Amino acid sequence: MTGSGRAEAYGRNAWIILFATAVLGIFGGVSVMVPTNPTYQLPSVIWIIRAWGLTWIGFNILALVLIVGPYRRGERWAWYTLWLMPLLLVGYFVLSPELTMNLVLAILSAALGLLLPYRRYFPHAEQQRSRVRPAPENPSPRHSDE
Repeated sequence: MTGSGRAEAYGRNAWIILFATAVLGIFGGVSVMVPTNPTYQLPSVIWIIRAWGLTWIGFNILALVLIVGPYRRGERWAWYTLWLMPLLLVGYFVLSPELTMNLVLAILSAALGLLLPYRRYFPHAEQQRSRVRPAPENPSPRHSDE
């Protein structure tokens, strides 16, 4: 397999990396919703932590829907939208630096899940499909009402 063929195969299968990251994000959200640290058991703090976990779960469900649908079909808007996934993981890492796994997942999802299939979403100019339909070769004559 040539180098470009291998990169193309990686690009076609990059959705698996994003899918695994989103599934791990759902498990992470569930674990955040059930805190085991007694300091987080304060009533004023527990609701904030649970809301954080719930948004994490909700976002990852949305990401799963985008990954298995529009992203796999090669729709460019889904590629742009899924950049929110590594950004959200970096944001969680900034809020809680002890969760280094978020930073690792952000780097993996950005590099392998989004940058690797870049050519699939932004092909060279000669490979791009035209969005304009070609004109018919023999247009039918128009009838005039004279």
